Amino acid sequence: MPKATVSRRSKRSKEPWGGFVEKTTRVPMRPRDPRYRNNWEQMLGDADPTYEPPTDEEIEQSYGGMQAYNAWVLSNMTGPGETFVNIIGNRPNRGVTEDVHIVSFPDSQNLCIRVFPGGFEEFGQYFIEFFDLTTRAPVRAPASCEFISNYRPGSLCMPGKLVTWQKTWGFDVGENSTEMYAVPEGSMWELRRPGKPHVRFSIPIRVQARFPVAIPYVA
Repeated sequence: MPKATVSRRSKRSKEPWGGFVEKTTRVPMRPRDPRYRNNWEQMLGDADPTYEPPTDEEIEQSYGGMQAYNAWVLSNMTGPGETFVNIIGNRPNRGVTEDVHIVSFPDSQNLCIRVFPGGFEEFGQYFIEFFDLTTRAPVRAPASCEFISNYRPGSLCMPGKLVTWQKTWGFDVGENSTEMYAVPEGSMWELRRPGKPHVRFSIPIRVQARFPVAIPYVA
């Protein structure tokens, strides 16, 4: 009886850290930040300002080489632009617009608030951040600004001022990083900036496929 064969595309091997990954020669796409090799490293750097990517020597010791490391990184990424699955706090890559929204400012054509999933879909939340439409990149929050929660009838109101996602987890916003905030679907907010007009906005509510929205009644 002939031996069973496995195609090159589906061949897998056990790696030093345990588990299996697909063997591939594909290289992850380079992020915009030159400090990182791939979007996985950039995601970790965005979440933790003290993060340092592994050196080539560390990759050799832990993964057995750069090819195995690339395969492991790719196994954790999917979708357009190699976005991540269920990674909390991951910013959308450039060109990814699905479930991404913006809130315009009446006094600026460039600055806005970007609303994006960030891996929080399962928990009914979004992330928000300040975003420059010209450079298409996150920017630091304006000095002394604050987000104040407003009351939506029939729902609980979040008390006090909104704190950054980084502060929630005990991190400082690093010199090369920008603030992110986690907010529930349907919540209502007012951005206050000294000397600037207040900006009010609501966070979208996702449609749940298992629970279709009621349709308008037509007599």
